[in-house]
Amino acid sequence: MTINNKTWPGPNSICTDSNAETKPNSDELADANAYMAAILDTSHDGILVVDAEGMFEYGNEAFFRTFGWPREELIGAFFMKVVPEDLHEYMAERWAEVQAGQGKPYETEIVHKDGDRRALLVSHRHMTIAGQRKYCVVTKDITEKKRDERELKAHRERLEELVAERTAELQQRSGELARLAEKLTLVEHRERQRIAQYLHDDLQQILVGARIRT
Repeated sequence: MTINNKTWPGPNSICTDSNAETKPNSDELADANAYMAAILDTSHDGILVVDAEGMFEYGNEAFFRTFGWPREELIGAFFMKVVPEDLHEYMAERWAEVQAGQGKPYETEIVHKDGDRRALLVSHRHMTIAGQRKYCVVTKDITEKKRDERELKAHRERLEELVAERTAELQQRSGELARLAEKLTLVEHRERQRIAQYLHDDLQQILVGARIRT
């Protein structure tokens, strides 16, 4: 493997000669470690490693920034330390899936050092180093995204409520207009009957008067 024009032994390399020129010295190893650390710390996503027991072994800068806990309080601690109590059962199920190699990316929440809850999208991959099982985990902070989704949902629900209220109001007014029209129709019908009866009676009187004069 070549980094910055220097050749390092790859993960499958085997050194058969302790004095071989391809074996990096301590300075070269320090440079390689610093190189990889710089790459990991450049990531905006949290990158961490837990051992087979779920203990934190490593975290990049984004991991500690997102979680808000100092390095000395997390490294060596069980990952449930940062999980809200109401999510312990849920995370225990996810951990069992991860250990069984069945886990898929999932969403969860952690408790920040200041007590706030942060929403995370979590993905992971198992690995074996020196015969020991470990898990590399990548966390994406989706707190703002989830907050925006909740606000959008609240606005949508409020809009639906306003539409429903307006629809009900229009239906009520439509019903009132229909009843008013029915009343006007009835009044108009009665008025026509009254006028017809009046004309009929008046005509009868005229006819009777004409007969008398004749």
